[in-house]
Amino acid sequence: MNPKGQEGGMSANPDSKHYLTKDVFTYVTSVIDPSKREDTNTYKKHTVKIGDTVFVNRGYIIFRGFNTAVNHPQYAPQQGDIVVTAELTLKSLGGDSMRVAPLYYIRNNFENYIEDTIAEKRTYVRLSKILPEENGAELMIRQPDEDYIVMKAILFPYINVLWLGIIVMVIGFFISMANRITKKEKAKA
Repeated sequence: MNPKGQEGGMSANPDSKHYLTKDVFTYVTSVIDPSKREDTNTYKKHTVKIGDTVFVNRGYIIFRGFNTAVNHPQYAPQQGDIVVTAELTLKSLGGDSMRVAPLYYIRNNFENYIEDTIAEKRTYVRLSKILPEENGAELMIRQPDEDYIVMKAILFPYINVLWLGIIVMVIGFFISMANRITKKEKAKA
């Protein structure tokens, strides 16, 4: 960030790496300003039916349906509970898939839920409502924004050939200059 007290902006801080056949020139063009970030702790509502897909950061979630055979470590069943989990599959862009099963239950005429968290993907999924007439559900999904920077890299292939050409031209210039000087001295003599 600009250290001179001016408002916002980036100060140029380039870097270059030299190789035998190329040079790589890099610099950062954009960084997230932490003071201007929006609140990422809010859930986004998604209404889905069986087979629908919800796109999230670095992947997507497929709604497979409901499961009434609940075995959840945070849920202690009581008499009269109506309980269901949403069967979801989170597929990342890397190709791996994970099972997600948020829990929804009704106890004493109150709706309750237990969200499912995938810590390594920083994804929080909550089953907030069941829509039986549509054979669907209302999912609440939260994924915090990730920090990122935008960096540009410029590749100069065979830049050493250019420098070699410049050196040869300078040497040639001095040789021709020396040649002309010696020819003028010989002509005077």
